[in-house]
Amino acid sequence: MDIVSDLLRGVTGGIMTGSDDLGNIITGNDGVYILPKIDFVDIPDKLKKLKSAYESDRYKANFDWIDNLSELKDPGLKSTLKEQLLEDLMDKNNTKIHLAPPYIINWEEFEGYAFNSQKDDLKTDFDIVDYYDYKGDKMDDISWASIQSSSIYIKYGDKDDRISYPFWRFINYETELDGIVYVFTLGRWYQINKNYVSEVKDFIDGVEESDLNYVDCPHDMHEGPYNESLANSSDDYLLFDKNLVKSDHFNRSNIEVCDVFSISKKELVHVKPRSSSSTLSHLFSQGKVSSYALIRDRSFRKNLRRKLNSLGADKDLIPLERRDLDTNKYTVTFAMIDKKNRSFIEALPFFSLLNFRLTLETLQNFGFNVKIKNI
Repeated sequence: MDIVSDLLRGVTGGIMTGSDDLGNIITGNDGVYILPKIDFVDIPDKLKKLKSAYESDRYKANFDWIDNLSELKDPGLKSTLKEQLLEDLMDKNNTKIHLAPPYIINWEEFEGYAFNSQKDDLKTDFDIVDYYDYKGDKMDDISWASIQSSSIYIKYGDKDDRISYPFWRFINYETELDGIVYVFTLGRWYQINKNYVSEVKDFIDGVEESDLNYVDCPHDMHEGPYNESLANSSDDYLLFDKNLVKSDHFNRSNIEVCDVFSISKKELVHVKPRSSSSTLSHLFSQGKVSSYALIRDRSFRKNLRRKLNSLGADKDLIPLERRDLDTNKYTVTFAMIDKKNRSFIEALPFFSLLNFRLTLETLQNFGFNVKIKNI
């Protein structure tokens, strides 16, 4: 789950104790939906209770960041921003505009994508520059109508034909107008408090870079072979990519502890290509789930110890009992494969930055050290 985009779309959850008279479940976005068992005469009291909850500041304890984000409703302003987006597209801007799938991609079967249903060679990195190259001189006459009629065709290994998706929904765009930051993502426009953008970046800016030795990733190499190459580059590394460990806490699910584990540094390295926002969400979620299982699930630690033993490593790298697990001695590293020479933070769109901040806070509260790396 991507907590940021999911919360921006709307929230469904259980109702807290003491408000059971409003029903068991509440759903909200622009409006609020509840299913209480009430008589007609009870409605005014329930509305007062909802209004009181709406005006409360209790949500700020965990979700204060949402005050800094709002979906844009003004049609005139959206029209102005669309024109600005079109101008940046015609200028072939590749810093403010990115491509990212708004849908869940089956990466195991993913072979690539193209802007044509049949002829073009498949590409693996979602890059707006490839779209500029494909359109060529036609970028000078681009319009929002032509953008909406364009498609991206994704090819999966288990399908004969390429699947068509609307191109405009893949556009991620960040711009500034009259001192306010606006983001176009998931097919919607959002307004962001400019000070909050700086605050998020400043918070993340203090994260150290991993000092492990990383091998470069050839342009045509996918994530799996890269992890193998990295693990084979040092006797200090263990390969855990696709080497899953069972967790009873997560309904006996198999969890990927990390992609590569450094024995000497006790560093759990999670690796993903910078191909989309959804891939980055997967990267951050993988780190959170693995760390949570390490802390909360004795069976997971037990099975991980067995796995370490089978790989020829000391099983006591992970203690069996929770009281013996000092999370301060472990580091969770998020490594991103990026074909551009830039920092980890520069490579993240705003919502991915926000998602990373939330992940960072969670892992630091667990007691883990957190590092980053751009490969």
